[in-house]
Amino acid sequence: MNLTRLCFILSLSASLTIGCGGDADDTDQPDTTIEENDAGSDADIEPDADTDVDPDADTDIEPDADTDLIDESGTLILTLDGLPEDAEWPDIELVGDTTLTVPESGQLTEIPAGDYELIAERVLRGLSTFETPTQSITIEADETLEATLSYELIPAAWEVIIAGLPASVDADIALEGPDFNDSLEGSTTYDALTPGAYLLTPRDVTDGGATYSAGIRTAALASGTNDPTTITYTLSPAELDVVITGLPAGQSAQVSITGPAGYANTINDSTLLNGLVPGEYTVEGAEVDLGDQIFKAAPITLTLDSNATETATLSYEVVAGELVIVAEDLPAGADVAATLIGPAPSTDEVAISETTTELAPGDYTLNFGEVQTGGARFEPTPTTLPITIASRQQSEANVSYAAAGGTAAIIYDLIGSGSITVRLGEGTIATERTLSGQGTAQIPMPEGAYTLSVISNDLGTDAFGNPYPLLGDSQGIVVVDGMTTTVELSAFEPTLVISSGDNGAEPGTLREVISRVNDGSVITFDPSITLIHPGTSFVINRELSIEGPGADQLTLSANRSDRIFTVLDSGSLHLEGLTLADTAIAGDGGAVHATGEFSAIDVDFVDNNAGGHGGAVYIDTGEPLAVLRRVRFISNASDGDGGAIYTRIPLIVEDALFESNSSEGFGGAIFAHAGSTGGNMVITRALFDGNFAGNSGGGVFSRRGAFVGNTTFSENTCFSSPGGAWMQYDGEANFVHTTFDDNFAIYGEAIASYCDNATPVYLKNSVVHGDSSQSFHCQESDRPVASLGYNYIQVDSPHFQAQSSTDEVGTEATPLPVRLSPLADNGGFTSTMAVAPGVTNDVWMRLPASACVDDAGLAITDDQRGEPRPNAGYCSIGAWENTAR
Repeated sequence: MNLTRLCFILSLSASLTIGCGGDADDTDQPDTTIEENDAGSDADIEPDADTDVDPDADTDIEPDADTDLIDESGTLILTLDGLPEDAEWPDIELVGDTTLTVPESGQLTEIPAGDYELIAERVLRGLSTFETPTQSITIEADETLEATLSYELIPAAWEVIIAGLPASVDADIALEGPDFNDSLEGSTTYDALTPGAYLLTPRDVTDGGATYSAGIRTAALASGTNDPTTITYTLSPAELDVVITGLPAGQSAQVSITGPAGYANTINDSTLLNGLVPGEYTVEGAEVDLGDQIFKAAPITLTLDSNATETATLSYEVVAGELVIVAEDLPAGADVAATLIGPAPSTDEVAISETTTELAPGDYTLNFGEVQTGGARFEPTPTTLPITIASRQQSEANVSYAAAGGTAAIIYDLIGSGSITVRLGEGTIATERTLSGQGTAQIPMPEGAYTLSVISNDLGTDAFGNPYPLLGDSQGIVVVDGMTTTVELSAFEPTLVISSGDNGAEPGTLREVISRVNDGSVITFDPSITLIHPGTSFVINRELSIEGPGADQLTLSANRSDRIFTVLDSGSLHLEGLTLADTAIAGDGGAVHATGEFSAIDVDFVDNNAGGHGGAVYIDTGEPLAVLRRVRFISNASDGDGGAIYTRIPLIVEDALFESNSSEGFGGAIFAHAGSTGGNMVITRALFDGNFAGNSGGGVFSRRGAFVGNTTFSENTCFSSPGGAWMQYDGEANFVHTTFDDNFAIYGEAIASYCDNATPVYLKNSVVHGDSSQSFHCQESDRPVASLGYNYIQVDSPHFQAQSSTDEVGTEATPLPVRLSPLADNGGFTSTMAVAPGVTNDVWMRLPASACVDDAGLAITDDQRGEPRPNAGYCSIGAWENTAR
């Protein structure tokens, strides 16, 4: 009701002809309006009641009294721009302190003065939408405001998606729409298109032989964002016509077709394949096996294009066979005379030689004819032979020829996994044979004299890479008409000595084998070889082992002509199971002179002589040591030092006999020089018996540290100098469980030493027999021979420092009794001196098991024979152990 009153007041104030939306005539009824609107609290009072109110009371009111209640107002004239001409008037509101609707005329009056916003709705015309932004205006009192709302078309946003094409291929699409044309090569997004109908026309695109197509699409685009439109290209297919030919009627094949995108198919007959992805295809037929006949077709690779048909003709052909004629007993270079008829039912005839290829499968007849060569005539056996040729097979026809003459019979015995090829004869009258294993080859030959030659040796090699050598190569054969001449041809182990001769050109002699075999080879001997007389030394320049059957079964005797082995710096020689004897040489090393590595096991050195050092062996190598085990040195002699051995490197001797060796100088058996290679000499389980030195050391002269254990020295002698058994000149020496008996020297019958601080000598658990006080001798008095306990010394010596608590020591006046038996074969590698029978002797000659250790405290577990010790809680003193305790 306030709006009605306001409009009424405004109408009175402005004398307007329009009110709040009514006609002009409505304003002529103010009384009723006033009564209805201004009654206020008197509205309940009956208007016609008899009251004192003056009916003309209103006339007293000043006519202009209400003008103070009417607000000031203005007029709005609104025009629209940007809409189609036939567009309807949109809803437009003027929003301020009040909200008014702008009529279609665009004129709005009696608008209270103030600030307003013009808010117009969107206008839809088909697919198009128009909009105008909200506009702020100010209505001034008694003013007319002319305003314009400018509508704009909302554009269409649209995405065109192109699918189905490889990444490297561009699309070709024509786009048409309202006042718009474009060409698309890929997916595109538009954001300012005129709404309306659009047409997408894809054109075919190609990639190599592939064609891609897509259908026409239309789109009705409205203002704003539209749904995407997808143009999907599809690959136009190709066709492949596979034609199979060449197979027998009714025979199917198995043909595989592979192509792009993992395409794989198998067909059995000619087939038209459609709907294929364009690209490269391979057509491959499996072989067709019909027994003797095999059919094969070459694979085909071809490229298929879209909307095109290609033909692949897979042509099968029969696979040929081969015929090989193996002719025996024809001279080398002579051709087989043969004709081949077939295949049946064909009667075609062709002359052939030993090998004929590309033959059609089938049954043939092979006829052999007589061969004449070099004035000789050879007849075939058989003369006719049926033969079947199969696809991809090599058929073999064997024919042998007999010459008008005699026969050479080659008896062969070949080892190894391969074969040899031999030739009998030369020129046109020559026959070649390949032999393997064992057997006899009968070779007809014209009468005459021939040479059997090995032209190739393919027997292989042994474990050391040595080829197998042959006996019987290059021997002569005389063939007599009507007779058989027999020859033998054999191979033998490359490292086996089969001849006792000394000719380096003769196969199988030791000299020939040494010269031929490879580095690291082990040379052995045929059991029939027991004695070899080398005329000159064998020179060893690489690593070799020479192993005989035993020292008592094989002897290398030089007959006093030379030494037997010379080992060069580059060489390494290991000897085993043989005897080296009867050598004589003016220089060093009667049997062996080694500046390279040397070792020996189970070897006897007997009666070897050197004008220099080392009657049997001279060792001066850069190696850390030499090892000798189970060796015997008997009756060897040198004019210099070391009747048996002269060494300048550390030496290990185990289970050894040194008997009756002699030197004019030092060391009747062994001279151990300090040399340039440090290290000790170690001697265990040995016997030195009856050796002699013209100077010091009847048994051993040592200029390096030494350890001697479980060893016996008996009757060793030097007449003019000290050290009947042992002379220690430099380095520490330890003697443990050692027996010295009846050795002789002017001084130090058992042990002599320099005895300074650099040459300490120790004795432990040992026996020293001698009836004088000269068993020990020191050239200096700084350090006498010292006891480490449990020694049995028959007669004391001023050069021996006994251990009173455990040593048993006699005097010249009261020597201890001899409690050992003489040297005897008590078992073991060498003779030993056993404790004499009787409990008393055993009690005197034993020590607690806890003391049965060497100088370093390590347990001694055997005696000179190799028998175990201790026994029953004790060990025997000396080299022999009482195992019957």
